[in-house]
Amino acid sequence: MRSGFGDAETQPVIVDAWDGVREYWFEDFRRMLVIVDGEEVLVVVDLYREPYQGRAAAGSLTVETANGTSVSYIDVTEELRSLLGENVISGEVVVLDTNGRRELVGARLRLPYHAIGLVDSYGNAWNTYVAIVRAFEGRDPEKKPLRPPEPVHRVYRIRGL
Repeated sequence: MRSGFGDAETQPVIVDAWDGVREYWFEDFRRMLVIVDGEEVLVVVDLYREPYQGRAAAGSLTVETANGTSVSYIDVTEELRSLLGENVISGEVVVLDTNGRRELVGARLRLPYHAIGLVDSYGNAWNTYVAIVRAFEGRDPEKKPLRPPEPVHRVYRIRGL
């Protein structure tokens, strides 16, 4: 029995997608991608927090559009190392800023292949997800699980998931 998943029994929790990419699904509609690339593992996590207060530091990348929207990739390597251990090669959060609305939309981290144990099973991936959500969203998914909006449920039903 998974905690915090509502009616997720109808949704796959692990999908072996294309070219060795693995998708883990949490809280009905949150996805973690695990991509093995030779000696490294790339992990991409859906997050959301608005407003997001973190600021770009030296070495962070910000891409701006002509209409004033920007996407910032903020280095959070040290924070991720404190959460997940010294094996984290690098990490960043992705922040969308549009018309003064600043929101956290995701996180990415790189691990050496020998640290794949952080995400090699549903349970380990869930523990990694929980640590990241607690740190960057300020929410505990085990105590306050998300409830997907109704349209998300309709999409899953239409797709047969």
